[in-house]
Amino acid sequence: MFNPLKLFKRKALTTNSNEGWQGWLQNGIHTDAGVTITNDTALQISAVFNSIRIIGEDIAKLPLQVFKRLDKGRKKRSDNNIWRLFNESPNPEMDAMSFRNTIQGHVLGYGNGYAEIVRGPDGFVQQLWILDPKKVTPKRRDNGTLYYEVITDDGRPADVSLEKIFRIPGFGFDGVQGYNVISYARQSLGLARGAELFGSKFFGNGAKASLVLEIPQELTEKSSDNLVKSVNKQVGRENQHSVLLAEQGAKFSTLSVSQKDSQYLETRQFSVRDIARWFRIQPHKIGDLSDATFSNIEHQSQEYVGDTLTPWFVRWEQAIRMQLMTPEQQTDNLYVKHNANALLRGDIKSRYEAYSSAIMNGWATRNEVREREELNPIDGLDEPLVPLNMAVVGEEPVETGNTDAFIEDAAGRIALAEEHGLSARVGKANDDRDRFNEWVSAFYEKQISYCDACLKPLGVSKTAAREIAISGEWAIQYAEDPASEIKTWNRKQEIVDIIKEAMLCTTK
Repeated sequence: MFNPLKLFKRKALTTNSNEGWQGWLQNGIHTDAGVTITNDTALQISAVFNSIRIIGEDIAKLPLQVFKRLDKGRKKRSDNNIWRLFNESPNPEMDAMSFRNTIQGHVLGYGNGYAEIVRGPDGFVQQLWILDPKKVTPKRRDNGTLYYEVITDDGRPADVSLEKIFRIPGFGFDGVQGYNVISYARQSLGLARGAELFGSKFFGNGAKASLVLEIPQELTEKSSDNLVKSVNKQVGRENQHSVLLAEQGAKFSTLSVSQKDSQYLETRQFSVRDIARWFRIQPHKIGDLSDATFSNIEHQSQEYVGDTLTPWFVRWEQAIRMQLMTPEQQTDNLYVKHNANALLRGDIKSRYEAYSSAIMNGWATRNEVREREELNPIDGLDEPLVPLNMAVVGEEPVETGNTDAFIEDAAGRIALAEEHGLSARVGKANDDRDRFNEWVSAFYEKQISYCDACLKPLGVSKTAAREIAISGEWAIQYAEDPASEIKTWNRKQEIVDIIKEAMLCTTK
């Protein structure tokens, strides 16, 4: 299959190139602050560099999960090409995080991010290769069809169809091409860059303002030039702390205002906040902590996820589904979703309290909570727990069969735990009965905690758990043959009766 992009060499992006429709960006725009701003010089401003880097890295580091939408709920799918491209590697030369970080950086810096799509014979996307956004221009034919003009490495334009380019556009008025934030923010960036250059020159000159020489008599042109050279030599960088010698009755005075008078620090701080507005990022994320406190920093971080990152999440998710999924995958209800839980996690105490509330109110299972904490699942913890004492306001509680089902489940787990625990020693009961009975007492003392954990969702007090343990202990200790007792006793039903009696007493 002919690929119009085959002329591209797989190499690092050449950001200093003057080729392409955005070549004027490399020539730059002279701002009112007296400095020239280009996309490259803008990255020399720490607030710009960090805004692009932080947003790009925070998006790229999150898992991009693939789901299949079911009639009820959804199911994770990692057995497809989309998951591999965005979680492992989009091409043989780049890992997934580097790819996503670079594309997002292009969108933030240039307004658009592009990648070449390489499909297999079956139509599934096999590889994605990053394209220089300065060399890609969206255009329309006379019939309204959208295509891309791509400048190849040899400087020739190539017309590329829409389905061969993966694109993430930023904010723009046509929905196809995003605006270049750097060009629109050039005056703000020029102020920030100008303040940096002023500070560098000021301290490079020994943090001294310009000097004025007052001479009582008139000097010839040659004498004037010699005197200026002599003074400049004395106040230069290498001699900035030496003694300044005044000749011929000359007096020195400063002409320029100080950095404090020119509000240098305030200007630099304002520039950080102004740049943060252009990138819609909270100032504390790029180092301005003037409005951050211990009480509001977590809330500001949540705002960062909701206001800054979430719109980018949606752009990526919709672009991937529309541009990279085959019609079969779309018909199969596949979609992608960023998992931002890692960015929203609070301290361990807050997380565990939230988990407890979710489990006790039945909208999360214990294994789902374990998965969020990256712990392996445990058998028996996949069913949700439902409170039994909830009813509609104004109505009398109605007894349902669900209560019996929960009682049966709790009793079955307790009886099974007893059977497993006792089976290890019951065969030795007749060898040394006294020693066996001591072991039984110790076993059931520990069993109380397990019984209490099983009964807690039912609202049963710990007294019932102790009663269950005592009844089992006595039954085994006073049995003539403990091994036969375990095989014949209806232990689950005994536990069910104890739970129901306890619940009846609680209700009364």
